[in-house]
Amino acid sequence: MIINNFLGGLGNQLFQIAAGYAHARRINSKFAINYSLNHVGFGQGHHPEKYRYNVYKNIPTTNQEIPLIYTEREFSYNPIQPLDNICLHGYFQSEKYFKDYKDEVKNLFDFDFKTKEKITKKLDSIEKKVGIHLRLGDYLHKRHEGVFYNVDYPSYLEKAMSYFDSNHNFIIFSDDFKTLKKKIDLKKFLNMNNTNEVEDLYCLTQCDDIIMSNSSFSWWGAWLGKKKKKIISPDRWFGHCVKKDYEDRFNKNWIKISTKD
Repeated sequence: MIINNFLGGLGNQLFQIAAGYAHARRINSKFAINYSLNHVGFGQGHHPEKYRYNVYKNIPTTNQEIPLIYTEREFSYNPIQPLDNICLHGYFQSEKYFKDYKDEVKNLFDFDFKTKEKITKKLDSIEKKVGIHLRLGDYLHKRHEGVFYNVDYPSYLEKAMSYFDSNHNFIIFSDDFKTLKKKIDLKKFLNMNNTNEVEDLYCLTQCDDIIMSNSSFSWWGAWLGKKKKKIISPDRWFGHCVKKDYEDRFNKNWIKISTKD
């Protein structure tokens, strides 16, 4: 049995589940979520119970506790040793952990009927949808200063949007619209209004193209769902406090926008 001790919010947890599931498949074991563990919050971290009956509804559950903790060595791809009966602890933020089971992983994560119905009604009449996700929120907290790269969103959006013609519709998502409206003119964009994070993620998965931020939530919005024509990202993920900007987070097919001053 393989389980996770989760770290962080929804985007982080999706990476951890994908890595755990693929590892279990690789060694012919089973993967499940133990919702009773003392999962660790980070930034806007949420207990996985919040997603139990929507995004995680296809994933088996267990009450089994596994004392053997397998801790991620560093913040870049490092193959998990072929061990069974371990509890994975780490972020595991690289597609390399689950690329060999990517189709199964995509089917593993699903959305509840109400979410699909609500978002489908909102999106049905919109063609050439470009989903834009801009992460602010906890990235602006003093404790994260220098950890995550502070993207200049006005400049970044101007460059990213130049890849699309005037027939495209830009739908914007953010965890902090209060701060965002001080930086950019939100009137230029469509807004889904009154949606939660699960609905936002599903909406991103249904867009034709994505302009993402340096965020795991953005990453999954781009990776899940329908195949995107263009995925545009900043060329940096971390700030000056992180010694190297790990390339594992970037897909070779993405268009990376320079964030140099």
